[in-house]
Amino acid sequence: MELCIRIWLTINVKSPSIAVGPVYQHDVPIKWTEDRSLQDLIRVRFKKCAASGNPRYRTRLEGKFTAAYLVNVCEMKLHWTDNLTDHLCQDPDQHVFTVYKHKICLLNHSKSKDGCPIPKDVLEEALDTLDLLFPFGDPATKQLLKKENQLVFYQLGNRARDRELDLSRYEYWREELDDLVDSFRKPPRSWKQLATDRRNLMEWAAFWVAVMVAISVKAYHAAIAQSRYSPQN
Repeated sequence: MELCIRIWLTINVKSPSIAVGPVYQHDVPIKWTEDRSLQDLIRVRFKKCAASGNPRYRTRLEGKFTAAYLVNVCEMKLHWTDNLTDHLCQDPDQHVFTVYKHKICLLNHSKSKDGCPIPKDVLEEALDTLDLLFPFGDPATKQLLKKENQLVFYQLGNRARDRELDLSRYEYWREELDDLVDSFRKPPRSWKQLATDRRNLMEWAAFWVAVMVAISVKAYHAAIAQSRYSPQN
């Protein structure tokens, strides 16, 4: 039964008496007790985030908030998962964020009329998060997906919908997205990030001015040393 659920719904369930397949470092199985139905298990796992007056949840995300930016500029590591319940989980200590990779399954389940136990609004929001992180038409996104052997994301397009940049509109993955936004907005952690991160143009400009000044000073000192020790005519 567990194997059927994993293949059908791509959800990693684990009953007390048996566990199917390997458990990976970033994959967390859901405990499925005998007294709980599959529908109840899914309902409990995919809960809507509590309504909050916190202004951070009413923010509009920057257009640069993409998986490619998190990887290329924020220097985070992208981990792919087969388990929908691990989607957008983050390990802040290791700078790793997890993304569910079976977008085609979400699309097929959302169009299915055979009674998929995962609510349609959950499926639609999961797709919205993928469209948010992997925008169609973005060259950096296409390059990242090609590097990750996940170009099927790009080939599936964006479902003729605009990216949802309003964080408050996400009801199931709002907290996970907010954690990623925190990582996205953190100050640069390395010289490489300072050199490429243009979100704060003042800091970026100051960094490059400092670099150019340092190069100019070294070139000046080198020129003086060369003229001092060069043979006199």
